[in-house]
Amino acid sequence: MSQIDWDRIVADADNEARKKVQKESENGQNSLDFISEPHVACCLLVDTSGSMQGSKIDELNRALQHFKKDVCADPLSAKRVDVCVVEFNSKASIVTPFCPIAKFKPPTLSAHSTTAMATGIRYAIEAVHDQVSRYHAAGIECYKPFVLMITDGEPTEDMEGIAEKARAAMVTCGFMLLVLKVPIWISYPRLHIVF
Repeated sequence: MSQIDWDRIVADADNEARKKVQKESENGQNSLDFISEPHVACCLLVDTSGSMQGSKIDELNRALQHFKKDVCADPLSAKRVDVCVVEFNSKASIVTPFCPIAKFKPPTLSAHSTTAMATGIRYAIEAVHDQVSRYHAAGIECYKPFVLMITDGEPTEDMEGIAEKARAAMVTCGFMLLVLKVPIWISYPRLHIVF
């Protein structure tokens, strides 16, 4: 009776997964490039509520342009960073699904309505989890994903429910949640609940 070569079976399955991702990528069906490089998922979670109207939303739109330019300026980062944009106002939505930073087309955002921050955080967690699952399914190594939340206002919905979900996702998915408060001198006591 011959011995089963489990290492070979696993390696063959990994190669098949990589070939499938490569083929889908060539056909424009998949948003993973440079599959031989480790990747990092970066979710930009942005506040587009009414308090961001005027110069704040204009600055945010410019910042998205600069973010792409600055990340792409580093050849290694340009191969490894995948980005998505999730906005939150009275609801949350994925404005730009995950894609390689080089293919990222920064959206032009507009500000309106209330601040559904907890819903936005929930969408961002799910988007990052789904992207990390894509990496694993394709056999692609990945670095610790992160969510960068940019906000100027207090949430208009309860943050207690999302705090536990965010903490659990930080442990299970290993992602980091970074908050950039604009303007930086304002304190948001309700945001500490998530941390």
